[in-house]
Amino acid sequence: AAIAPDAGWRDTARAGLTFVADARFGPRHLTAEWVALGGEALAPAEGFPAHFGYNAIRVPLYLAWSHEWRRAHLAPYAALWGEQAPSVVDLTTGTTVEPLSNPGYGAVAALVACALEGTKLADRFKAPADEPYYPATLHALALVAVHQRYPECW
Repeated sequence: AAIAPDAGWRDTARAGLTFVADARFGPRHLTAEWVALGGEALAPAEGFPAHFGYNAIRVPLYLAWSHEWRRAHLAPYAALWGEQAPSVVDLTTGTTVEPLSNPGYGAVAALVACALEGTKLADRFKAPADEPYYPATLHALALVAVHQRYPECW
């Protein structure tokens, strides 16, 4: 928006936030890995497990990094991660399917806690860890987000 303000980015961001708010499912109100748009209402996509996990964890990462989020956008993730470490969650039951144990996933949870409550990043999240590509990428993005948006949490 700063580079091309006439491109409608603010409207796009607002539409994205509406979509994210409408794409929450189950007792924990979490985003599904894959969402179907074809019915009367958004729903977890058929043919995929109705889970929050590896793909959907990017939603709270990008929300916390943005300038547009509100407490209600991040609260379901913070509530989950206040009870347990990041994990794949069955949206139907709200139960844990498997843990997301690499530090990069925890760095996303730490970013959300920082955004909502100003919680300082734990030392274990302040440097990239030796982990597989995807959680390492999430970790790096969470660190960039903290430095850009929440330096007080460092």
